[in-house]
Amino acid sequence: MRGCSDFFWDMGRSVLVRNRCHLAGLLEQRAHHISWTAAIARVAHRLLLAANLSAWAPEWCHSTGKGPSDNVRGPLEAIIGGSVEWPPPADRRPSVNASVLASALDLCAHGVFATDPVVRRVQRQLWNLNTLDYLSASVIAYDLRGTLAELDTIQISNRCSEESNDTAHEECRQAVEIWDVRTIQTNFTSLATTGAKLRFIAGIPRPWSSPNGSLCNLTRDAGMCLACEGSLSEKACQYRCSIPRRGTPSHIAPQEATRVAYGQPTIPDGHRQDVARIGALGKALHYQHIAWGRVIEKLPRLRSLPRLLVRENKTTESRYRMVAI
Repeated sequence: MRGCSDFFWDMGRSVLVRNRCHLAGLLEQRAHHISWTAAIARVAHRLLLAANLSAWAPEWCHSTGKGPSDNVRGPLEAIIGGSVEWPPPADRRPSVNASVLASALDLCAHGVFATDPVVRRVQRQLWNLNTLDYLSASVIAYDLRGTLAELDTIQISNRCSEESNDTAHEECRQAVEIWDVRTIQTNFTSLATTGAKLRFIAGIPRPWSSPNGSLCNLTRDAGMCLACEGSLSEKACQYRCSIPRRGTPSHIAPQEATRVAYGQPTIPDGHRQDVARIGALGKALHYQHIAWGRVIEKLPRLRSLPRLLVRENKTTESRYRMVAI
């Protein structure tokens, strides 16, 4: 943004959405050329398929370690209101069906809060958890990649509709997000081999430059401070707010001369090496192998819908019912 940074990023093919619910529906529309109602039906159906974790990732059902299991199991159980195991324990059977999911998704996407307490609870889970991010990434990787509808970046405003009955809520006041999705690929498994990884690295775009378009060599600490070498932004990154102590308020203070760190004491070697070798998008590639790439590769995919969720009325808080087609 002019006046705030001397680092330029080419947004490429980008879309603006209200929130992650809106994004999930819009991506289904782009990928399959269907109506909004049909797109929401597909998202709801995929959520129900994903909620049967025993069928597609049984090793994550009982795992308590960090990694994909924590990112998938807990959020799915929160959304469906029950267990992801099959058969579910009698006292933990899911309480949310496709109709409730579709109503929650639709209202969430339009930035309007439900008055029905059950729908509202599910809606807020979809709004705040990252479960829909995995579903959206799957569509980007498998359905949009290589097509005319392919995207480079996604801008999420995280705002509620002006017609919302609760605009003061936290969901209506979140920071704007910009996602660069150019590194989301379908060959997650093959990247484990060195040859495939090197070929993939060679194809990663480099959408950054100085504001005048000239070549920008990234700063040494680009993993924490995305800036051009020798730029004002790089110099600004050498300072941060100090930790407040008793009797001493926080103030702007210089960091160590050899290391820029925000939120963690050091930049992990893997991040530093990937960013130095690949560029600014290398950090995303690093995390792909740790967690989110493994989830996207395994997520159930939906080829066709045997049933379609249709709206029973045109009111803001619409109800969905299941009908055969």
